[in-house]
Parts: sequence; C-alpha cells; structure tokens
Amino acid sequence: MEQMQGIWALTRENIRKNMSSMSFHRWIDVLEPVTIQNGILIIQCPDGTTKSTLTEYYKDTLRMAAKQANTQIVDIMLILPDQRRDFDHDEQTATPSIYALNPRYTFDTFVVGNSNRSAHAAAQAVAKAPGRVYNPLSLYGGVGLGKTHLMHAIGHAVKQNFPTARVLYVTSETFTNELIEAIRMGKNAEFRHRFRNVDLLMVDDVQFIANRQSVQEEFFNTFNTLHNAGKGIVISSDRPPQEIANLEERIRSRLVGGLSVDIQEPDVETRIAILRNKAQQEGRAVDDSIIQFIAEHVPNNIRQLEGSLTKVFFYSNLKEEPITMALAREALKDLLPEDKKVDVTPTRIKEIVADYYHINLQSLMSQRRDKEVVVPRQISMYLCHDMLSLPYKRIALLFDRTDHTTAISACGRIETMMQEDAEFKRSLEDIRKKITEG
Repeated sequence: MEQMQGIWALTRENIRKNMSSMSFHRWIDVLEPVTIQNGILIIQCPDGTTKSTLTEYYKDTLRMAAKQANTQIVDIMLILPDQRRDFDHDEQTATPSIYALNPRYTFDTFVVGNSNRSAHAAAQAVAKAPGRVYNPLSLYGGVGLGKTHLMHAIGHAVKQNFPTARVLYVTSETFTNELIEAIRMGKNAEFRHRFRNVDLLMVDDVQFIANRQSVQEEFFNTFNTLHNAGKGIVISSDRPPQEIANLEERIRSRLVGGLSVDIQEPDVETRIAILRNKAQQEGRAVDDSIIQFIAEHVPNNIRQLEGSLTKVFFYSNLKEEPITMALAREALKDLLPEDKKVDVTPTRIKEIVADYYHINLQSLMSQRRDKEVVVPRQISMYLCHDMLSLPYKRIALLFDRTDHTTAISACGRIETMMQEDAEFKRSLEDIRKKITEG
C-alpha cells in the first residue's frame, strides 16, 4: 500500500508539470489509486464523466507519468467506484485511502531564500511541535512558489519525529469530493472519522471551499474538533485567509487566530540555487551560464522553473547531446521572448534610466546635485562604461562634464552600492534588461 501511494504521489507531480492548476484540480485531484496488478496501476474515478474525459484527453499523459514514477508500471486502468470491489481483495478490511506524502518534498530538498525564509522557519517549528505552536499555520502565496512542498515537508518531519502520528494531507478539492461522495453513499460518519481522527491535518488550496456552504460547514466542524483536541492544522491558500472571498467569517476568524506566513516570488539568486539543487538531485552537470540563463527567463514560478530544467534534460537525452546553451535555447524556445535587435547607445541608456526614475532627460544632463538626479546620472555613467566599454573621458563629455574623474567616481559609487544593497542591485538589473530588450 505504501509503495503504491509513493508511486501515485510521483505520478501526480509528473502530471502537474504539464497541466494548468485548474485542470489538475478538476481531473487529477479527484482520482484515487486502488492497487497495482501485473504492472497495471488501477485508478478510481469518481464518476463516468471524469473517466470518459480522462480516457479521451489525458490517459496517455497518465500512463507516461506513471511509467516515469516507476519503471515497473506498464499501463494504467481507470475504473468507477462500483468496480472497486473487483480489485479489493478484502473489502471489509481494506485500508482506507491515505494520500501519500511526496518523497521528494522534504526540508532537505527545499531551497531557502529571502522570499520563503519565514515560511520555512514556521514550517519547521510546526513539524517539531504539531498542534502546540502556530496552530493553525496558514501558508499563502501564488501558484508554484513552494507551499505544497513545505506542507509535505512538515508531514515527513512529523512522521520522523513522531513515528506513530497519523498525518493526512489532502487538497481542498479532494476534501470536497470525498464529502460529496460520503453524502451520496450515506457514509458521513466514516468521512468524519477519517478526517477528525488524525494528529495533523493539512489542507491545500483552501480557497476552493469558498462558495460551498456544506463543505465550509464540514471543514469548520472538523477544524474545531481537531483544534480543541490539540491536533495540528496546516492550510495553504493563494492569498491571506482574511482576504479569501466568500469564506465564512467564522472560518476566517479561526484561520487568522494562528500564524499566517506568505511565500513570495524568488529572487534571481534563489532561482539559481533551486536550479542547481534540481540538477544535483538529477545527477546532471549543468554549466553556470545555462543555470543563469534559465533563472533569468523563468522568473516567478518555481514549478515552471524546475520543469524548464527537466525539459532541457529531456532534449539532451532525446538528441543524445551534451547540455549546451544552444540546446537550452532550443528546448525553451516557447518560453523565450522573440529576439529583438536593440541598438544600445548612450542616448538609449540615458533615456531608459531617466524614464525608470521618473525624471526628464534635461534634469539628468543638468548640474543639479540633489539625490533624485545624482543617482540616476551616476547609474547612466556606470552603464555607459559597463555595457558599451566607453572610456571615462568619453562618458564625461556625454554628460557635459569636463573632468573625467566625475565618471570614475560615479562608476565606483554604483559598484559600491550594488555590493551593499541587494535591492539596488536588482533595480539595476531591471534597468539593464529594459535597455537590452526593447
């Protein structure tokens, strides 16, 4: 049972890379692995519509994802609930389905950066004392930033710290579908026992229960039962709990009573670290310039970031060629903007910098000494030297200065500011990108 759940967890993650979040929740989250027979993974669909849609549009994707998860899998079979008894050897003693934790999502594989440091620290604290600190813990942020990874990491750590603890991770869509099925089959008691008889409950994407009154009612009662018993609760959402539209006030007040921590988009340094970590896990050597290239062109979504590197690996294997910059560009051509030939000139640099800092070009070229003008002027001088390799005397003349030491001083000042201020360095990278991309 445990091995099958591990295979299914990996299968889900393989599929997730190739589907939108909405499609994944609609068609994959509702599935349940039943058993593996003769290399065939038996998967239960909740209804005929789901089964027919998956058969027509997603079965090949499911099959390939399962094969990637485990080479012993040769095929998949989709069944309906009334067919399950044909595959359960002992229906009376069959183990209730537990949604396995992804073995890849641990604290050891989570890359910590400025964008997620607080969330990581809170998750580790909860893993050491579930139900006693930060209860409930709410993780919020955009798609693909690491919320699910942290939830699985908490689950793994709790199981390691407390081997007998009962940990349950589900998506809100799964919670909803199981409730609907329980009501339809008259198994409300079994549903409540399953979700309220745990030491740690983790519900992913809780925003999807909004606008569903019966689901919110059940979630509220489940929350109260666990919280009153001192059990741990972790939820994730795409925004702070207090900002989730159409979420009942009583649920919102329970969630904000714990700790809410956001995960932001990773900066370029964190993206580089994530890609290096991914390459190391896959046992692949990737040149730093290629890592930098991918990090700069996939700026926001960690899931897409890792998927991009996976695509580069796939192209390398398919073509039986080493990983080069040319191969990476070919593999990721759909993600890259069309190349535009931009003529980088001193005038263009001055215009972009002036526009970035909301000053006019005349001010940039003037003798004004206030900070609002001096810093943009120094940046312009620095970029003329750095991007165009212009000599300092030439730069001084371009800014109507007779003394070239002014340009030397400006370049030195900007280099110092980049070393001392990470935010300033990011702004300079943004300006450089605007200059070169058109």
